[in-house]
Amino acid sequence: MRLTLRSKRRWPFFLFLGLTACDAVESHKPDFSAIENVQERKEAFFAYLKPLAERVNADVLKDRRRLIAIESEGSEVGWWDRRTLKRLASEYGLESSDLTELLNRVDAVPVSLLLAQAANESSWGRSRFAREGNAFFGQWCFTPGCGMVPQGRPAGQSYEVRSFKSVFASVEAYVHNLNTGDAYQNLRDIRAKQRAKLKEPKGVVLAEGLTSYSTRGAEYVSEIQSMITFNKLGRFDSVEKACGHSPLPDRC
Repeated sequence: MRLTLRSKRRWPFFLFLGLTACDAVESHKPDFSAIENVQERKEAFFAYLKPLAERVNADVLKDRRRLIAIESEGSEVGWWDRRTLKRLASEYGLESSDLTELLNRVDAVPVSLLLAQAANESSWGRSRFAREGNAFFGQWCFTPGCGMVPQGRPAGQSYEVRSFKSVFASVEAYVHNLNTGDAYQNLRDIRAKQRAKLKEPKGVVLAEGLTSYSTRGAEYVSEIQSMITFNKLGRFDSVEKACGHSPLPDRC
């Protein structure tokens, strides 16, 4: 059945339940290929992915607030907090529970950046990987059967495009990838500098740290930044406002 967006505004179902976007569960994935009007396809794409992005960021920021609280305690760190530090260090690929490095990793990814990359990597949700494998970010994996083999993969190469049980799982993996991958240390450092200046991290700025995300390097970065600007995606970057949470403390 063809999905057609009408001019009359349709409110997301979760608002009628008294929930915020961050409480939303994943809804049925639209058939983006069936939406012929480009602007309507874009609106459907953003409306579908934005709540998932906000939910993942809300979960990350919950852990970040706990880290900030632990930091404020100074040397008086109890056993429960030490357990929390150990858990997060393990989840974020660190050998030690260094608070500075944890705060560098445990942070939100701007929604504008997530939406632009998802649109770019999945051809606005129409790619075979997005349709059949819920893969919206083009993440590679190297275990046979872990994903889908790209057409035209060079001989001798073993990588696949990782598949997911849900789009939400794909969003989670993407955020975790940017927060832990060695290739994105520069992105995390840019984000940390924005935090230190008490600024909300902006996708168009953090995109500078994506030169290793694609073999196209700087050209890819420029394309993502152009998509953010052209589609005015920066309006989605206030995670706390979007999720109905109180503003993060200054130290954030």
